[in-house]
Amino acid sequence: MALDPKIASLKAAGTYRFEFDKSQVVSIPANQTRLVVGFSKTGPFNTPVFIPDTAFFKQVYGDIDRNLERKDSYFHRSCLTALERGPILALNLLALDANDKVNAVRFSTASTLDTSQKNAGADYELSKFYNRDKFWFPSTDDFLTNVGANTDALQPTTVNDFLDIVNLGQNPISVIAKKSALTNVLPFQVTVEEWYGAANVPGFLNKDSLISDFFVDIFVIEGNFGGDFGTTTPYSRFNADPTFQKYFDPTQGIKRRKFQSDSTDTLLQEFFNETEVTLQATYTACLIPDFVDLLGNNLFVEKLVNADTASTGLFVTVNEDLFDGDTLIDGVQGGIDMIGHNIEYIQANSIQDDINMLSYSGSIVSDLNYCRTLDTGTVVTNSSSIITKSIPTGSTDIQLQIVNANDPKDALWNAFDSMSANTATVVGTFILSQDGTKYIPVISKQTVGDTITILLSGDGADLADFSTAADASYNYINEADFDFVADEFSPINGTPAGIIGSYGSTLQTQFANGTLTDGDEAVYVLGGIEYTSYLVMNAIEYGWIHTAPTQRVAISDPAYSIPAVRITPYQEDGYINLTPHQEFTLNGAGFFLKSDGSTLAAANCLNVQTLKGALNLTIDILGDSINE
Repeated sequence: MALDPKIASLKAAGTYRFEFDKSQVVSIPANQTRLVVGFSKTGPFNTPVFIPDTAFFKQVYGDIDRNLERKDSYFHRSCLTALERGPILALNLLALDANDKVNAVRFSTASTLDTSQKNAGADYELSKFYNRDKFWFPSTDDFLTNVGANTDALQPTTVNDFLDIVNLGQNPISVIAKKSALTNVLPFQVTVEEWYGAANVPGFLNKDSLISDFFVDIFVIEGNFGGDFGTTTPYSRFNADPTFQKYFDPTQGIKRRKFQSDSTDTLLQEFFNETEVTLQATYTACLIPDFVDLLGNNLFVEKLVNADTASTGLFVTVNEDLFDGDTLIDGVQGGIDMIGHNIEYIQANSIQDDINMLSYSGSIVSDLNYCRTLDTGTVVTNSSSIITKSIPTGSTDIQLQIVNANDPKDALWNAFDSMSANTATVVGTFILSQDGTKYIPVISKQTVGDTITILLSGDGADLADFSTAADASYNYINEADFDFVADEFSPINGTPAGIIGSYGSTLQTQFANGTLTDGDEAVYVLGGIEYTSYLVMNAIEYGWIHTAPTQRVAISDPAYSIPAVRITPYQEDGYINLTPHQEFTLNGAGFFLKSDGSTLAAANCLNVQTLKGALNLTIDILGDSINE
């Protein structure tokens, strides 16, 4: 080990005293700030970041990473050591290619029809969110280009990118975006005309709108509190969590309020106060580009949120080119409408039963209608194909081969070519047995030239279920064909009541997105008597396919049951006594009653009165000033 130079200079034994003056710290001139290059799992990459002190460094890049040091990367330790002498520039390197993607969400900002404009999330190339001309930096223009935003014209039937978000950090975050709470925007409870002056109202705003209508509250939460949207109950993972189960609805996600009568988001605030929840940042920001308050503060959402991207990872963009003054954005379809102008317009012309904007998703009407629908399958007959069947060696499954060298092919060959395989999580094609007693799931399908090879589950099926005749007929149901809504049980005395909505049906879809919830009601009118039922909805794997009002055909292999929702009716809101079959059915002589108490739904149609209330009712305004 090398000796200190002062000690090495001593020539003889003795007692020596050395004095070191450390009262002066050498400062590094600004034009000589050191650059430290390395690798970090967190923080900005491919761009230098000015680091004034160790606290800021740890906030951005984290503390010393032992895992990286085992790989001979001492970036964190080097930076912390260098910071002892003064500020530094830190450069975190990261190599990316086209396979490195990240999910971005293009929020809808208008309460339009779900089929017209709704939140859109997809994976995009991570590198293309950055300006890469020299050192990389997140770019709002590149963000818009990456997600395919239309910057030329407002489109009434698509998301127009008035609030797009992406996580550019290395750690997962959850984001909630909602219309700003009243208490956060009290200074902006004035009209556009009052704020800008009658002569200066921007062309993209309505002079009578409130400035507060363009503010959003954004919450950035550490960790992944999102759902698995490949299932009908995306948030069911929280059901067994002792801390979070009370905050999450299995289908809709996080709950806002303890009681519907609460005027503020009471339950959401409790969630933020949990010790297991880290609220990284909150913003009350405006969607109007470069909006400045009376104190001169720029409250534009891009300015506020993106100033913290280095620490939170959240990066947002707004399609500013559409705020050109020539296009009205306020209160129109595809624009910014967080208070319901479009709902009023749609209700006067057709019907809107739900919304999907910002972090809001759910039903907004009292009556939802689901008519009886049956899946009878598609029948094709062989005319020129050769069919063979066998059980492959060492397998119990059944193999069908359809060969046709003609051009064009016959209907049978084309039908089998359209089929798809069932898996444990994906619905595919089912083929009806020749005796009509069961639907058999396809579990593999390959097309090579003129030959189609289909493998079907052998559980509950055998070779006799399939015909190889020259005029053989096959009945099949493809994944896209499923949409049945039917009574679960035949109307036999003593049988319970219940309605099934299969995979692909509107009933199942609206249960999955939280439009239908436990406690919704249905009123069945039979012989002038009203029977009220309180409904419980459950996601199930259903092993039957309904082909007629009182007939269902079993799926041969239970492993390939299809996702569905079961509606179970009870006679009271305590869910104790089941409703008799004759008082809740799609097959009877009665009709379901709508929430207005007088209108009946169509025959064989279930009408559900939701807990959301009749928000589609309107009140005519007879005057708009105290003089009228």
